[in-house]
Parts: sequence; C-alpha cells; structure tokens
Amino acid sequence: MKHLCMAVVILCLSSIAFADTIDDAIQQLSSPEEDVREEAVAFLGGRGDDRAFEPLLNALNDTSEDVREEAVRALSKLGKPEACPALIKILNDDSFGVRREAIKALELIGDDAAAEALEKLAATTSNPWTSDHAAKAAVKIRMRGTVNDFTGE
Repeated sequence: MKHLCMAVVILCLSSIAFADTIDDAIQQLSSPEEDVREEAVAFLGGRGDDRAFEPLLNALNDTSEDVREEAVRALSKLGKPEACPALIKILNDDSFGVRREAIKALELIGDDAAAEALEKLAATTSNPWTSDHAAKAAVKIRMRGTVNDFTGE
C-alpha cells in the first residue's frame, strides 16, 4: 500500500511539472532566439496538449521559416482538423519547406476544403514535386471522405 501511495504522489508531481513545462514552452515562443522558438514548437508538438494549439497556430506567422516549418509538423502531430484553415493559408508561404510540410499535414488531417486547396495548388504550381504531392494528398483526403461516407464514420 505504501508503494502505491508513493506512486500516486510521484504521478501527481510529474503532472504538475509537465504543466509547468508546457507553459514554459509556450512562453519560449516569444524568445528573440530562433533556435529557442523552434525547440519550443517541437516540444509542444510532441506533447499532445490542447493548450499548445493556439500558440502553435500563431507560430505559423513566425519570421523564421524553420519555426514555421516546425509549427506545421507540430500541428500535424496534434491532429486537430481545426488547424486546416491555417494550414491551407500557409500553402502560399514563401518557403518550399513550409509548403511541403503543409501538404503532408493536410494529407493527414485535411477536409474537403483542404482537398480543394491542394487540387488548386497542384493545377497552378510550376514546381513538379509540389504539383505531384499536392494532387496525391488531395486524392487521399477525398478517398478518406468516401470511405467515411461508406462506413458511416
């Protein structure tokens, strides 16, 4: 019984420490240091905590393309379809890496609006990689929707 009580105490304390680290990482998104912001975004994406969602959406507007790219990956890991409008918008980012990650993220969590945006991108871009992967991602989204319609999910 003593060991069980100790385990519960440790679990509670680790939950408190975890909450502090999430809050600390969110605060680090305002750091003047690009590397600090990028690491904070990566940390938040790997935790699956809903408190990170809005700060990660805001990180899509960071001046650093590395931070924006990591923010897209982090949002993809959170798996929230509510991120789709922001991910669709970032398909127009100046950075190829950011656009690439947005295509991958939308393929995983995208909806009909994402499929439409990806189809449009595939038809209008001059980049062969972007065109090919955007088209494939749109098809996967459409197929997922068809399967869900068929199975009632």
